[in-house]
Amino acid sequence: MSDDLATLKTRFEPKEGKPVQEDRQLNSARFTPCGRFLLAAGHDGRVRRFDATADDLPELKPLAGHNGWVQRMALPAKRDDAPLDDTPMDEVVFSVDSWGQLRCGSYADDAAPPRWSNPAAHNGWILDVALSPSGKLVATCGVDRTVRVWSASDGSKLHEFSNPDGEVLSLAFAPDEASVVAGDLFGIVRQWDLASGKPVRQFSAADLHKSDRLQEVGGVRRIVFSPDGQQLLCAGTKPKGGGNVQGVPAIMVFSWETGQATKTIELGKEGDVFAE
Repeated sequence: MSDDLATLKTRFEPKEGKPVQEDRQLNSARFTPCGRFLLAAGHDGRVRRFDATADDLPELKPLAGHNGWVQRMALPAKRDDAPLDDTPMDEVVFSVDSWGQLRCGSYADDAAPPRWSNPAAHNGWILDVALSPSGKLVATCGVDRTVRVWSASDGSKLHEFSNPDGEVLSLAFAPDEASVVAGDLFGIVRQWDLASGKPVRQFSAADLHKSDRLQEVGGVRRIVFSPDGQQLLCAGTKPKGGGNVQGVPAIMVFSWETGQATKTIELGKEGDVFAE
């Protein structure tokens, strides 16, 4: 792609539609693969649901069952080679909260019991959740410095990896589903092999971290693979200072083959802080 960043921004800059006013903070929002629902993770311990088929996005009955803040959600992607209704992951959402619960349940039927739940999936706050490309595995990470991989069908734990340096903020499965990568508070991204259970390599995203005023600032807030699987994108901020954190939103791009950083994309001003 030869377009420069200014051209891409002009083409893809989001245009604000009708706002939906809520009564409390929401941490993240996702459209479901079927396109019928908008889901939002709430500070009230619920997954909020909105009717995405209507222009004004009327709110539906929320999904209950969490005790703390719902932090993140993961949804199975609709695959061309396997329609969702042919898999056990049809119309489900995986959600995690600040009390350490991982939950799997229907997003279409608010009265259905959960497929499964693990109230103590982590010791404390779960900061991210990710599904493997096939939808068969789900991974979680959190403040207890661990990455855990679970069976998406029944919630049984398959792997556990320890991060020695600090809390794990983000994670993703490799495109071939053979490994999982996770980014921590200190800007280190580690790759673990699922077959052997051993660490493979690590990437340095140290530009996304700074020690300042007795505070560790920044970290790898989000990990995303490019659609072709050849690049690993790590989002966060280039911190300028702690306290009232200041920094320039940034994405570091790595070659997945070599592990080398190829570019850093800055997305705003110093006061904008994090790219999520």
